[in-house]
Amino acid sequence: MANDGMSPALRDRDVDSARQVLESLHRVILTHPVACQAMFSALRAEGLAFMQTERGRVLAERLSRSELIHRARMAWEASSRSILDEKADGVLPSTYLDALFIVAHADRAVPEYESAANGHS
Repeated sequence: MANDGMSPALRDRDVDSARQVLESLHRVILTHPVACQAMFSALRAEGLAFMQTERGRVLAERLSRSELIHRARMAWEASSRSILDEKADGVLPSTYLDALFIVAHADRAVPEYESAANGHS
């Protein structure tokens, strides 16, 4: 494998374990959308403030060219289902509400949400 800057231990890590971590993250976001949106907005604001510094601009430029960061962002967006909104102006992400209405109006049951609604996790 090409030298991607990743340690061999991390590279060889079990993909299923990583998938479980991302699924857990998704559950946390769905369980606590307001808190997660607030945390996401605060972290984003910190990042934007850091980008105003010389060190921040240099780092942002390097990261913008990184294939690893691009793939990590894709994984983040898939795991968060893009529920967290970069431009959120309300307390609850509008994407979360959209998802709730889509599931509520679905013609078929969505198993992971049915079990959560029945008190199972």
